[in-house]
Amino acid sequence: MRRSLVLSMTGETHFTVSYLQAIGVRSRGLLRRFIGLILGVATIGHMASAAELTLSWNDNSNNEDGFRIERSLDGSSFTEIATVGANVAFYQDTTIAEGQNYTYRVRAFNEFGDSGYSNSASGSVGSTGNNEADTIVIGFSGLEGGVYEPGQTYAFQVSVSGTQSTIQSVQYFDNNNLVATDNAAPYDFTFSSTAEGSHSFRAVVTTGLGVYEETVVVSVERSNTEADTIAVSFVGLLGGTYEPGQADDFQVVVSGTESAVQNVQFFDNDNFVATGNSDPYDFTFSPVSEGTHALKAVVTTDFGVYEESVFVTVDTPVNLSPIIGELTDLSLPEGVTSALLEFTIGDADTTLSDLVVSATSSDTALIGESGIVLSGSGRNRSIGLSATEGRSGTATITISISDGANTVIETFELEVREVSAPTISPLDAIFTSIGESITPIAFSVQDDETPASDLSIAVESSNTLLLPNENIAVGGSGENRNLFIIPAAGELGVTTVTVTVNDGVTDAVETLDVVVQTAPVIVSQPVNTEAIVGDITALDVEVSAYPAANIQWLRNGQPIEGANSTELLFNQVSLEDAGAYSVEVFNELGGVSSNVVQLTVESLIKIVESPVDVLIEREGKAKLSVAASGPGLSYQWYRGVSGDRSKPIEGATGPSYTTDTLTEDTQYWVEIKTGGIAQGLEAVESATIEVNIAPSRRFYFGSVSPDGGTFALMVREDKSAVFLSDFGSEPMEIVDLQISESGSFQYRDENGLVVMEGNADLESVSGFFTDSSYSFTGERANGRGASTDFDGFYTAVLPNTSDGQVLVIAGPDGQAFVSFGLGVSGASGEASIDSQGVLTADLKGEYALALQLDDSVKGLNGSLLIGSDNYAVDGQREGVAARQLLVNTSMRGQVGAGSSTMIAGFVVSGGGKTKVLIRGLGPELANRGVFNAIGDPRLSLYRLGETDPFATNDNWQEAANASEISISSQQVGASALSVGSLDAAMVLELPQGVYTAVVKNATGTDGTALVEVFDVSEAIGDPKAATLANISMRGEVARGNQVTVAGFAVTGDAPKRMLIRAMGSELEALGVSNALENPLLSIYQSTSEGSTFIAENDDWQDEGSVVTDAASRSGAFDFDQNSRSSAKVIWLDPGVYTAVVQSTNSTRGVVLVEVYEVD
Repeated sequence: MRRSLVLSMTGETHFTVSYLQAIGVRSRGLLRRFIGLILGVATIGHMASAAELTLSWNDNSNNEDGFRIERSLDGSSFTEIATVGANVAFYQDTTIAEGQNYTYRVRAFNEFGDSGYSNSASGSVGSTGNNEADTIVIGFSGLEGGVYEPGQTYAFQVSVSGTQSTIQSVQYFDNNNLVATDNAAPYDFTFSSTAEGSHSFRAVVTTGLGVYEETVVVSVERSNTEADTIAVSFVGLLGGTYEPGQADDFQVVVSGTESAVQNVQFFDNDNFVATGNSDPYDFTFSPVSEGTHALKAVVTTDFGVYEESVFVTVDTPVNLSPIIGELTDLSLPEGVTSALLEFTIGDADTTLSDLVVSATSSDTALIGESGIVLSGSGRNRSIGLSATEGRSGTATITISISDGANTVIETFELEVREVSAPTISPLDAIFTSIGESITPIAFSVQDDETPASDLSIAVESSNTLLLPNENIAVGGSGENRNLFIIPAAGELGVTTVTVTVNDGVTDAVETLDVVVQTAPVIVSQPVNTEAIVGDITALDVEVSAYPAANIQWLRNGQPIEGANSTELLFNQVSLEDAGAYSVEVFNELGGVSSNVVQLTVESLIKIVESPVDVLIEREGKAKLSVAASGPGLSYQWYRGVSGDRSKPIEGATGPSYTTDTLTEDTQYWVEIKTGGIAQGLEAVESATIEVNIAPSRRFYFGSVSPDGGTFALMVREDKSAVFLSDFGSEPMEIVDLQISESGSFQYRDENGLVVMEGNADLESVSGFFTDSSYSFTGERANGRGASTDFDGFYTAVLPNTSDGQVLVIAGPDGQAFVSFGLGVSGASGEASIDSQGVLTADLKGEYALALQLDDSVKGLNGSLLIGSDNYAVDGQREGVAARQLLVNTSMRGQVGAGSSTMIAGFVVSGGGKTKVLIRGLGPELANRGVFNAIGDPRLSLYRLGETDPFATNDNWQEAANASEISISSQQVGASALSVGSLDAAMVLELPQGVYTAVVKNATGTDGTALVEVFDVSEAIGDPKAATLANISMRGEVARGNQVTVAGFAVTGDAPKRMLIRAMGSELEALGVSNALENPLLSIYQSTSEGSTFIAENDDWQDEGSVVTDAASRSGAFDFDQNSRSSAKVIWLDPGVYTAVVQSTNSTRGVVLVEVYEVD
């Protein structure tokens, strides 16, 4: 509760007063009577001097050492400013300033600590503007003063007169202790005279102008100075002698007092025990210590304090001690772990059942607490002792008996004598193979105290299956003993045999391991097993081994990780689990492998018909399908290679699938899965399915702008192309044009300059010729027209000409384009083909072509009419392997000495070997009517780069393979040789190389001879054999019919371009003497009607660059620029030809005739 009070003083200083509440004591160290100290209300009063505050409080304590006064300027942070002594209940603070508010708090202290704080009181000093104080009169009405009787109560009234302002309150103090406050008139108070002595009564009046006070002094004394005559007695107190702890209730009776009894206090030997404040005054005497006790009663009345004492004695009566009968020492041998000792107890003044008996051991390691057991009742008792096993020594046993007051102790000793254990010699482990007997095991036993013969021996097996106890026996006597062990038949493993020797007290134990072992033996082999995908199956093996066998299963010869038990379990078998299985078992004694068995896993999914690759001829769709059986099959088709699931085809979930329209090769595959109860057990991936668009030729025909020229383009399957056009002054023929993947193309001339550019798509072609204003456009021909069977690109030659050539692009819809050249003549333009393959063209009104395209042989033949000259045309469609072979050659000429030797040269080209028949004829020519034929030709074959002959023959019948010569002659169509003739011949397998066949006359005379070279391998149709290529023949030319005749044959189904030369003066540079100066070359074709002249040449220069170019391409040596040798480049149809060389001026000389293939 907070109140405000304005006090008036000189200088018109104002105070705001707060009342202090109770102060609590927090410290435990304060006296009990100080705990709970309540301070009265404190006030702040005004004194005569300015700027001064007076603080007062109630002092309800009688044991403080003083009070601490603390002050705060902000109401929270306090600082101690002063202390006052005990019983001082006010303080004047003179260190204050006007206008400042101050807050105070107080707490008591003594030697044990501080009390709690009082409440806080606040005040301030300020000016009111009125400097005149009140002049007032304070009186005490009804207070007579003088002497008062203690305990009397007197009422009085404080009167206040003469004040010029309002009275705020009147406070009444007794000896500076605030008694009461009255805030309204009349100001009535009560004086209760309790304590004797002088009393200062002070009235403090607070008005609006200040604080005023008035004091009177009275005395409190008893008028009757005579003390009470009273009697104090102890009623109910036994008196006499007490035992400690014995309680006695009694009452103090007070009689004869003339005044009121305030209280009665009970003291034991001046030690305060209790206080009684009202009658009856009951107390209890509870003695603790022995001796004389002064019991005192102190009676306080209004007239004085009176006391009365009585004396009693506290003493403990004599108690007799219990007794223990005589105890006997005990001695035990080690191993005897228990003993019992009986004894008696007694007590003259205590019941035997109330006695407490206990026992302890001086050596708890020998006799522990749990090893002592007391038993018995009444007088007869016993103590049981159990010694720790394996311990020896002496322990003192103490027995204690207590009756609660007295304890009796007796001791005895227990000796445990050390006894040595028997000994047994060490036993070594036994390792034996299954089925082997074990040699008796010798061992010895001993004991220091016991004869060996008295020792008992027991044996026990830890594995009675391997070694039953009944299969163990002990033999021998005394110290020397034997152990007989027989393992059970067929058992493997290890057992520990325990041998125990006992001397009646202690044991000796020795063990040995008995190991019956063997390398692994497969008792039961795994077997072939069949399972269906998803089944649970297993492969098992039964193994007998000790030590235990290590097990490793293998699949297809490879170890299976983690497969190391006798059972190889497949919780859900899959197709991948199928294979050959075996198991290896091994331990340190050896190992063995099982039989190899097959785990066959049958698929749930049966592929009845696998999807196959599809080839479509044109851009279009393909239908893919698969046929399968199995539980609840589902399908999913994918684009890409098998196993690539990144491109599933939406909706393609059936056994068949039709693709979208395809413009390029595409890959597909299908995945088949099981469903239903077999959901997810198996999935089968098909192989990758290739859908290919068959490469096909595309034909385009169109025009050139602006002059109206024409062209044709054929794009091959490999994107190469042929372009023919009549643009320009001469035909444009491009047979090796390359088309890019995007369809663009570009052609460069021999100088690398681009002469044409364009682009061809699936429907049309367009482009332009560089460095000109010409362009070309065309459309693709219908691929399914009337001439589809004949479409393609054809090349043909004009036989018996040196450079005649015809090129044809035959379209599938009847359109065609032809281009030809012959010497300086040439033309190109559009043509037409009918459904029978007849092609006709009229070029520039000068050239007429009539050709037959033959689909059966992919060939072309017909005629070209140039003016009045008619030329045969012979050719093939591109891609047809035409056979253009040079086989069988012969030479007839003169054989003489030196350079006149006849030599036939030829080349074997290609890989492998070719079988060749070579003949040198003389007598056979005489049979044919040839004049001057040599009689005994000798034939030698040389290979280029070798000096020794590769083979020789003089007479053909003397050859080791004479019969093969006869057969080969028949195979190549040569005339048979007469039996017994001296003609020479040989049949050889020749590898690639350059060869020369030399013919001489064995008699040394001149004459005519014929050399023949036949390709036997070609005749019999050996496709792997090498072939004859170039042919050369050297011989002598003379007058008349002494000419050199070279015969050769062109076989196959197409014309062959040949270079035929008759070399004369060039031979001199090669070391040939007497070379023919001016040979004349004539070419004839042999037919059924005879020989037909084909062509001739006298001087090679007449043929110009055609001859030199062919010679260069064929690998022939060069012409001398001024020589008069002869040469001819000519296309020859398959047939038999002869090249006849004679002297132009009838001179004699050596000539070389050469026949070359020209690529």
